[in-house]
Amino acid sequence: MKVHARPTCIAIALGIAAGSACAQGEPDRLLESCYAHIRAGDDKGALQLFETSFARRRATPRQYVDAAYTAHRLGQNDPAYDKQALRLFESSFAQQPGTARQYVDAAYTACRLGENDPAYDRQALQLFEASFARHAGTALEYIDAAYIARRLGDSDPAYDRQAMRFFEASFALQPGTALQYVDAAYTARRLGKNDPAYDKLALRYFDASFALQPGTALQYVDAAYTARRLGENDPAYDKLALRYFDASFALQPGTALQYVDAAYTARRLGNSDPAYDKLALRYFDASFALQPGTALQYVDAAYTARRLGQNDPAYDELALRYFEASFALQPGTAQQYLDAAYTARRLGERDPAYDKLSLRLFDASFAVQPGTAHQYLDAAYTARRVGRDYPAYEKDALRYFAAGFTRQHESALEYADAAYTARGLGENELADRFFHDSIDANAQAPQYDAEQAYAYRRAVDDAERRVGAIVNVAYQSGGFRPQETIGILQGGTEVYWQPPKIGYDNGRIFQVFARQYSTLYDRSGGITGLPTLQWSVGARYKPLSSQNLVFTAEKLMTGGRYAYDDWLFRVGYSIDGGIDLHPVKPDWTTWQFYTESAYFVRQQRLVQPVELRYGHSWRIDSISSHLVMFPHAAIAGDYDTRALHKLALGIGPGIGVRYWFRESAYRAPASWIDLDVQYRVRLTDADRAKGLVVRATLWF
Repeated sequence: MKVHARPTCIAIALGIAAGSACAQGEPDRLLESCYAHIRAGDDKGALQLFETSFARRRATPRQYVDAAYTAHRLGQNDPAYDKQALRLFESSFAQQPGTARQYVDAAYTACRLGENDPAYDRQALQLFEASFARHAGTALEYIDAAYIARRLGDSDPAYDRQAMRFFEASFALQPGTALQYVDAAYTARRLGKNDPAYDKLALRYFDASFALQPGTALQYVDAAYTARRLGENDPAYDKLALRYFDASFALQPGTALQYVDAAYTARRLGNSDPAYDKLALRYFDASFALQPGTALQYVDAAYTARRLGQNDPAYDELALRYFEASFALQPGTAQQYLDAAYTARRLGERDPAYDKLSLRLFDASFAVQPGTAHQYLDAAYTARRVGRDYPAYEKDALRYFAAGFTRQHESALEYADAAYTARGLGENELADRFFHDSIDANAQAPQYDAEQAYAYRRAVDDAERRVGAIVNVAYQSGGFRPQETIGILQGGTEVYWQPPKIGYDNGRIFQVFARQYSTLYDRSGGITGLPTLQWSVGARYKPLSSQNLVFTAEKLMTGGRYAYDDWLFRVGYSIDGGIDLHPVKPDWTTWQFYTESAYFVRQQRLVQPVELRYGHSWRIDSISSHLVMFPHAAIAGDYDTRALHKLALGIGPGIGVRYWFRESAYRAPASWIDLDVQYRVRLTDADRAKGLVVRATLWF
């Protein structure tokens, strides 16, 4: 960095005047001689006399600073004088704070020395900061301070941040040069490794530089890598990175690594725009022309081409060449072999030679990992297609069919197996279609009983459920009230939505809901009706396929003035047997256990309800095959941290009646209405655990 000298005529003139005043106020031949030597242009002589004078008596801040400027002038040719100047500046500032000009000139003195010793750069920055604290600097002063900080930033990122502050201050006063903008960009880029905000700043400075003057190939490629880092979270930056890569490659051919990185950048964008996949392939080709790729690079290029092959067979052929190049370097994974097989299979619709290649790739995949029934079935059809002209492949088709299923093709069980496979992959619509086909096929040629058919219909209902409502009325349920009260009638309604795809994923369920409930009757004379109206919205998630563990987050909102405004978080778990309608048996054992932890955030209140019911269910076929009576024994209660008696537990008999409805040929009954009556004897001191409990529920 070139240090810009500062004219000191004003300082010299002030020094001479100060010296004359000093000579008149208190005669001092040494000081008079110092200023005489300065006027005569003998800075070395003046400096020696200053030092002699200062050794005999303490000088004033003005005298120290005049001596410092004298040494500063000599330091332009001899660094030793710069060190002396800094010492004299420090002596002056120790007695009296300097002016902004004095601090900045001292900074430039230290800056000259900092080219060989970073300690002086750090001192220069302190002096610049002292100057700028007293008076705003000039654009040039800020830019020089930025370069000093940037020099130190090679070893300490804190100085890079300081440099950026100075660069911005300079550019706010005066537009920078192309070089200054690009240096600011590189400084910000260093910081961008840990903070994306600096990468964005770096790109603005790169743009500012390139707007003034075209960049070099290296500058464009570095700007591309900066944008590429940001592109991991924002595709707009990937597009910018590609423009920079193109600008760099237009000036100078890139390296193999640069081309392959440009390819991966374009490939990321190809997820939503096939045009970028084509660009990615050009970059992959350019990289591989300079240097053979790795197995991973070839396979990624293959997947890029394979995406385009859905509409253009030429890209499928290119994908297969890349797959083969990858497999020649390193054995592929089962999925890679499988995807290559499907690529060849697509081409085999026009050329049987590709079907043969597809079968070799299917075999390679299944040798690494057994395939799914669907994959074996596709391999079978591929072999069968080849077998039209080459009968030997018919044996392969039979082998694949046997591996995929053990019963006749297109039987009810084959469709059901395909449905469960699709369900496991989250392809709910496909699975439901297979279940429909399975049920239809079973009606024509039965392969499973009514109980299994009902299970398939229930699986369809679980996945196809989108919206629903729950209406319930409960007597003696306190609705998590802290007081020891019974004789309360509450009613509520919930509406929920189960989104497609994520709403049902192989037994994992996600729903969002809104609900309202209120106290309809209070035997003790408490508040009822609209003042108790409670609103809430929330979401619940069942993360496990095989366990009914449910996490719920719910925002409680006041509908009436006695309602809560709070957050409610719940973790519920239940396990049961025989609670669904049985399509064959007239009676069966039924049991259910449920508990949850419910925490009210604002109230800092924990409620832990629990209930266990065990009994026997009878279908009342004389009235309806969908009407079920359920006499049972129940033990139920709760733990409430806000209640007078925290633990409440009761036991007693009960009877439930449930009617199932809303079924179709493909779906099990989706709705039911239930009336449950229990009488409990308390097992603890809490009165809320005893008495009559009546619950009516409509699940729609």
